[in-house]
Amino acid sequence: MRNIGKFTIPKLFVGTIIIALLVIVYASCTFEVDDISIDTDELSNFNTNWYYTNQGNRVFIPTTPTSVKVPNKEKLIIHKQLPTHLTQDEVLCVKTNHQSLEAYIDDTLVYGHGLNNKASFGKQFGTIWNFIEIPKESAGQLVTLQLDKPYNQSKELISDIKIGRKSAAIFFMLKKNYHLLFSFFFTFQLGVLFIVYSWILKNRHVDFNRKSFLYVGIFSLLSAIWMITDANILQLFTGNIIVIYFLSFFSFMLLPIPFLLYLKENTKHGKKLLDYLCLLFIASFLINIGLYICNVLDLIQSVVMTHILLIITLILIFYICFKEALTYKNKDMREIIWGLLSLFILAVMAITNFYVKISTDNSLFFQYGVGIFILLLAINTIKKSIALLNKRTEAEIYKELAYTDTMTKLSNRAAFEKEMTHLEENIQNYQSIGCIVIDLNYLKKANDTYGHKEGDKLIVGLADCLRAACQHRVPCYRIGGDEFAIILTNKSEAEIQQILNQIEEKVANQNKSNFIPIDYAWGYTIEIIKTSKEVSVYTIFNEADTNMYTQKMSMRKGRK
Repeated sequence: MRNIGKFTIPKLFVGTIIIALLVIVYASCTFEVDDISIDTDELSNFNTNWYYTNQGNRVFIPTTPTSVKVPNKEKLIIHKQLPTHLTQDEVLCVKTNHQSLEAYIDDTLVYGHGLNNKASFGKQFGTIWNFIEIPKESAGQLVTLQLDKPYNQSKELISDIKIGRKSAAIFFMLKKNYHLLFSFFFTFQLGVLFIVYSWILKNRHVDFNRKSFLYVGIFSLLSAIWMITDANILQLFTGNIIVIYFLSFFSFMLLPIPFLLYLKENTKHGKKLLDYLCLLFIASFLINIGLYICNVLDLIQSVVMTHILLIITLILIFYICFKEALTYKNKDMREIIWGLLSLFILAVMAITNFYVKISTDNSLFFQYGVGIFILLLAINTIKKSIALLNKRTEAEIYKELAYTDTMTKLSNRAAFEKEMTHLEENIQNYQSIGCIVIDLNYLKKANDTYGHKEGDKLIVGLADCLRAACQHRVPCYRIGGDEFAIILTNKSEAEIQQILNQIEEKVANQNKSNFIPIDYAWGYTIEIIKTSKEVSVYTIFNEADTNMYTQKMSMRKGRK
């Protein structure tokens, strides 16, 4: 057991984990057991050999996703033969991007999305996965999909189309978006953590980069909401597409504002420009909402304003950050610049994909950029907070040294004067103020006879007795070489007398083992504060000091 220090518990714990992992790896490679994995089925691709009719001729679509040119005010109607063998509970999975959809099997309507929408404004089709149930007896029949483009674009987008059991379709959605689910939970928890931490700092009246934590937290929460709404996962839990639609667009349009506020907290220059950019994003949001409510432009159409403003903002922020780092030598900009660079590149890729329609996952690149950006912002905020904490701790240490007597570890004369000034300025806030002044007797004689080392022991010994008697309830000060003071607020004369008795008891106990006994004189004064009477704490101290010297002289006469 004497050598247990060489093998600490944490090291033993790490070794135990390594042994456990080795056993698991060995067992997984050598043991033969029954396979208990759950059969989730697989969705089959159903994206080839679709066709549409153009001037009486069939035009085959090699594969989806793709875009097809369609005249204005006309629907895109595509056909394909269903498989000759179907099982129970099969669905046709079709993703629509702000389109209405009708599905027919041999001219019988079996599904519709966006056909019966009723709203005061807007079209609210959204981006969703449509699960079209296919009866088993429909095997080999013709399936027809009608896609309508409500915004008069020149091309109609056909997304990926799959077929399989409904359970497999749901599993496919979860599997396809597992990375976004992970990003959502991580980003959401990070946002909540930072906001709660900011709230704790505010309640404790501590400002370790508090506003930066708050703004990163809000930015993370908005990012998490946008990610989960853009992943089509929420339609598994709610059938109200308008809630998902609004959450997605509103969170995206408001997303830059908390970051701009964060940047304002962490830069010394360019604050006015950042304020203007915040106002521009707020104005853009309100204009987009206004156009939407007035049925002028839908959110998917007016979001181009946000895209343009976002690119311009990223360029301006680059300028601010590089100037801050190079001209003003702000070292905190490094993580922000790298985060902005990754966000800018991936944002341009995402916006390009949105307009060129390279794929149906328009925001995937931007989601990765936001994730990297949030992580770097979090690192930057934590690093800066640690630096501020270290500076504050260092400042508190210097402050403590400035107001602490190095020999006795009691508060010193500077601390005493500071407290006296505070009491003088706020004297009417107290019911009573008292002061005890204590002076060590025969210190010079002890120094001359036994040396200053023994004299110092007397000073430290008396200080220890004062500290023990007061028990940190009231402040004790060393205000001179052999003189001490105790300030008492809102205490009665009986309580002061109790402290004096405690001091006498502590000194008596210590003198049992002292080579030179501690001998001291004391005097005190207490004043009841009345609003009608002018009182000064300095007068109280002077009276206590006078009383101490009166006792000191009386003690000397008695001994002579």
